[in-house]
Amino acid sequence: MYSVLIEGERPVPIDRVRSRLHEQGVDSRPFFHPAHLLPPYATGVRLPVAERLAARGLNLPSGAALERDQVERVAREAMIQLRSPVTPSHTLDMCP
Repeated sequence: MYSVLIEGERPVPIDRVRSRLHEQGVDSRPFFHPAHLLPPYATGVRLPVAERLAARGLNLPSGAALERDQVERVAREAMIQLRSPVTPSHTLDMCP
């Protein structure tokens, strides 16, 4: 998976992006789940950087087995799903 961060003042909710990608046949996964929010580790402590990354991060398909046209399709669909009339422009920061 290839990790990306959705930036912007009011980013498109990551669950909406994942759902729309799924509808287009593009797999994705959450960036990660902050451990401090998981039930066995929840103590009430807030870790805003981890929470922000989890809320804005997304893993997209990648790998040596993907053909160029598949990679381009994933990138195209991700950019399409970030264009929403209810939100300002967004950028997609790549995390290699």
